[in-house]
Amino acid sequence: MQINSYNNYNTPAFGSIKSIKCEGLYKKYPKMGRELIDTLQKNQTAMDFFKKYDVDIVFHAFKQGTAMVESSINIFYDNIAKSKFQKLLNALNGSEDNIQIHGFGNDYEISKSLKASSDNLKKAILPEPEGNGALVSHIKMAEEGIQKILDQKAEKLNKKQAKINMKNAAEQKQNLEKKLLNDSIQNLIDNTSNK
Repeated sequence: MQINSYNNYNTPAFGSIKSIKCEGLYKKYPKMGRELIDTLQKNQTAMDFFKKYDVDIVFHAFKQGTAMVESSINIFYDNIAKSKFQKLLNALNGSEDNIQIHGFGNDYEISKSLKASSDNLKKAILPEPEGNGALVSHIKMAEEGIQKILDQKAEKLNKKQAKINMKNAAEQKQNLEKKLLNDSIQNLIDNTSNK
């Protein structure tokens, strides 16, 4: 009996939220940051994603021009389909695996623009029909991409295992044939010897 050790790429990974930050204008207006966090908590698809993968979440809002505000949520996730080397290369290139959603607001006052951009971001965070489902769509695309890579790796692994199994079967057949040959030789010798 032979036992082969190899990785099972379909093994579920149990993740969690590693950190949540509110940056930029959300430091000055923490109430709006809290509202976004509460809104995110209502999105079951996002919560399920956070249970599968390690994530860092950053809410960020900054002023553009005189009164326009751009708000965003950035979800940096640990792509379990990538090797440590691929992750290192991504980190060096500044291209981490993440999901980004933006909201914009343009009013005469920064606080009103921030409120409008945060409200637009909330709509994007919430699934349909309460929101526009943008975050759900991005999460599904990310998961499909991860699953595609995992399936490709599993297929490669299965092909490799099939080759190993064929080689082992051929070796076993050859060993059996050698044993049968040796048994025939010994039988011939035994039948011709005078006892």
